[in-house]
Parts: sequence; C-alpha cells; structure tokens
Amino acid sequence: LNTVAFNSDFYYIDTDGKKTTDSVSPLSSCENLRCLVFNEGVTAITHELVTGVQSVKSVYLPSTLKTIEERAFKDTSIADIKLPDGLQTIGDLAFSGSSLVNVDIPKSVTSIGESAFGNGKMWIVTKVNENGAPTRMTVDKPNTLKSITINNPDCKIGESAIVSGKDVIIYGHTGS
Repeated sequence: LNTVAFNSDFYYIDTDGKKTTDSVSPLSSCENLRCLVFNEGVTAITHELVTGVQSVKSVYLPSTLKTIEERAFKDTSIADIKLPDGLQTIGDLAFSGSSLVNVDIPKSVTSIGESAFGNGKMWIVTKVNENGAPTRMTVDKPNTLKSITINNPDCKIGESAIVSGKDVIIYGHTGS
C-alpha cells in the first residue's frame, strides 16, 4: 500500500459511536505509504491523521478543503504541499516538524494556529542498555522551512506559528 485516497471527511469514532480526539493515527503503521489523496468533497483533515508518518512524501488537497485540524501533518516528511484557495483554518501544530520548504498560504486563510509551522521534535537513540532496550531523548528537529507567504493581511496568526531563524523569510503585508 503506497497511496491512500479519502473520499469524505474522516473522524475517529469511539465505542459509543461518538466523535473522539482520543486515538492514534490509523496510518501510523503504514511504512510504505508515499501519497495521500484527499478527493473533492473533503472539507476537513482531522487532528493527528498523518502525525509521525515519515514515509508520506506527496499530499493532494481538494478545493473543498476548509480546515486542517491540529497536528494533522505534524512530524512528517512532506516537503511540498499546495494549500487550496478556500482553505480557512490551519490548526495548532498542523505542520510542526514537517519537512516543508516553501509555503504559500492562500488569501482565504483567516486563522493560523500556534506553532502551526514550528520546528517540532524528533527522537534519537542515545544508547542501548544491557537488555537491548534503546534509551531515547528528544531534540529539536532541524528547520527545513525557507519561506512562507501569508496572502491575507487580516489573518490571525497564533503564537510561534512560524519557526524563526536567520534562514526563514516571511512574506506578508505591512502592518499585518
């Protein structure tokens, strides 16, 4: 399995049949997954749907997309994504720790959540103990973001929404 297509909005459902946020990404064990296709009609990408899925390189988003929820693409290897006109909200940590290089945020986006394009963390193995279990620690993930363009001068931007650094260029509107 290297491509998954979504034909409608996807939400986690608990044992009582209600929407829940207490879950693990159904894609987390898909080590060969390379491409995600969200077809026309999808309006939201649910929280943590792709979080930590390092194998995904390509994502195709529909013109019907309105919301990318919190942590939807956090800690992924996605380097390029075309955000569609009509997108309104990018949630907290939505792309934090991703491998995005250049991002163009459409004029339709009215809200960018906290740390939406932040650095993120990654695990590194520091040593293996006598039982063979790894000892791990988290470190800041290297920044890959080079530029981000915010096309809506009235967009509300959350705290630390964009990773800072000498190599990151933020394009926007004076006074926004």
